[in-house]
Amino acid sequence: MRKFSNYVFLAVIMISMLCTFAVSQAADFNWEPLNVEGDTVFMLETGTFGVGVGSNVATYKDMIELRGMLVSSVDKIDVNKIGFGIGVNIPNIIKELGGTWLVDNVNATLGITGLTNVNGDMNIEPALFITVIGYAK
Repeated sequence: MRKFSNYVFLAVIMISMLCTFAVSQAADFNWEPLNVEGDTVFMLETGTFGVGVGSNVATYKDMIELRGMLVSSVDKIDVNKIGFGIGVNIPNIIKELGGTWLVDNVNATLGITGLTNVNGDMNIEPALFITVIGYAK
């Protein structure tokens, strides 16, 4: 039982360090561990749409986002793909340019990603993605 409690203690310390790391970052860089949003992708190679979930792994100045995602093709439900991409946060870009984003409750991101099949086929397919289901902070 003592060995198990040592692992729990170590896990608590590691989680605390990760949370401290996230808070201690400079204003230009944010690490967002559980920012899950819905994604819609257009896979350029096959010409099909896909839907799924994604999470921002990192942001730079709240305008450029590194995003990981898991999507399924809408025409072949058994085709699941995973990938990383880079996108721009449209509301923050508009605000930075002096404009006004009229839909305050929607935080839209537009970008490009590389997707590969989860089944082990290493064909990397480029795709465009848009995220609009996230709630603006």
